[in-house]
Order: sequence, then C-alpha cells, then structure tokens
Amino acid sequence: MRIRLKNNCYTNYSGNYSEKLKAIDGEWVEIDADHLFQEQLNTKFIPGVSAVGLRIYQQDVEEVDGDERIGRAKCDYCGLYADTGNPCPGCNHGLTYMKEFFPGTKRQPKTVEDEVNGMLGDIFQGV
Repeated sequence: MRIRLKNNCYTNYSGNYSEKLKAIDGEWVEIDADHLFQEQLNTKFIPGVSAVGLRIYQQDVEEVDGDERIGRAKCDYCGLYADTGNPCPGCNHGLTYMKEFFPGTKRQPKTVEDEVNGMLGDIFQGV
C-alpha cells in the first residue's frame, strides 16, 4: 500500500514535521499496513527523512494505491482486522465491535502473484 501526498501539503504545518513533509512533497511513499486507521496513515521508514516513519493525515493524501482499508473492518475491542461482514478473528465479540473503514466497500481478492510481489517489495526495498 502506498500514497501520494498532495503538493504543498507541508504548508499546513510548522517546524520539523513541515520540513519532513516538504522532503516528500507530491511523492509516493510506502504505508505500514500493519496499523491502519481511517483518517490517518503511518509510513514505513523513509531514508533521509524519517527513521521511524511519519503519520500522514488523510486530508494530505492525493491518491492511494492498493488501499488495504477498502472492504475491511477493525475491531474496536481488540484491534484486529477482518473483511467487512466477518466476525473479529481475535476476540469472542463477533460483529459487535467491528467497524468498517469505508462502509459499503468490498475487498478485491489478491492473487498469489500480488502477495509474493508485496513480500519481495518489503524485503528488497528500493531495488
């Protein structure tokens, strides 16, 4: 999953955060899909910009490629994810605490090739 930032979004902020956003202004950055939120995203490590990644607010995103949130829900009780309409895989609360990221969307199944390419991309970043 990756996002492209809006041009000049750094002007909405000040200080160190603004400088880091300016360094990646209008560029595509990889997102850490292990921890997803509806209104914000966390980037992976960005060489020369941030050793631990950055929090990017949805309002600063121009485009999303491979959005892992579509057709997914997050359990507000334990924090695990499941496809929309499915019970939580981690706790015994079924659908009670499941909250869709984007209601009404369906998840497109990934091919084995997509999964392998994603894993290889994580291992061989920048190659």
